[in-house]
Amino acid sequence: MTSVTVENNLVNIQGPVTYHQIPEILISTKAISWDKPLKIDLKEVTDLDTSLLSLIFEWKRQASVNNQNIEIINNPPNLKILSKLYGVEAYL
Repeated sequence: MTSVTVENNLVNIQGPVTYHQIPEILISTKAISWDKPLKIDLKEVTDLDTSLLSLIFEWKRQASVNNQNIEIINNPPNLKILSKLYGVEAYL
């Protein structure tokens, strides 16, 4: 099961982040306040696939629309590998 907490513009994700969890995560993060930069902490992500890259890019799009930035912290090693494989590591 995936858990998402949003506090003071820090999003903490725990558990798997695969295709199956994305709708639940999007609902959980819908109330994000875009009034200041956002940090997304991935240190407790247990399993992931390319859906996490898509989710990050959606958050980046939302931040851009609101003239804000996001910072991804504690990237799991597999996310770094996937981002390099797809040539998008510079965007994380």
